[in-house]
Amino acid sequence: MRRGILNNFGIEYTNEHRERLTEAYPDVETYMERFEADRSLLDELYAYAADQDLVPEEDLDDEAESHMKHQLKALIARNLFDFAAFTQVMMQENDAFLRAIDILEDDTFENLNIRY
Repeated sequence: MRRGILNNFGIEYTNEHRERLTEAYPDVETYMERFEADRSLLDELYAYAADQDLVPEEDLDDEAESHMKHQLKALIARNLFDFAAFTQVMMQENDAFLRAIDILEDDTFENLNIRY
């Protein structure tokens, strides 16, 4: 989305629902486990964009929609907690980061006998 709509929506959504969000998600870990950016949140985003005179050029495919939901979850985390929360959420879909975690957890790194 253009013109910062996604970011602005994330800020406004968090501010409008801060009390409920804070009660439901008292810490980042709980938020990451239980918050879901669902279809209704996307519908709110689309309505917000339309109010800003921004009409989607085309329907999003499933992958683009999934990415947008994930980005919204991260933006709301940033506004509810801090930038570190944003990063934690975003990294959950970062293939390089997830592979690095796998390598560290399955001893691949140690088995390669790399000196550091």
